[in-house]
Amino acid sequence: MKTLKTLCEEERLTVFTVIPLELAEKYCTRIMGLAGGQLAVDVTGRRLTHGEKSRL
Repeated sequence: MKTLKTLCEEERLTVFTVIPLELAEKYCTRIMGLAGGQLAVDVTGRRLTHGEKSRL
């Protein structure tokens, strides 16, 4: 995860991946979550709230 984060920062890349929320909150600068095929959460620069987690 650290390698991906560094690569994104240095090369200005965007990476979409499926990972546990705990890792996303630790390493990602933006978290987008889908539920039922629809965008349910789009958060930048912070951890998810309990309400946001419950929507996923």
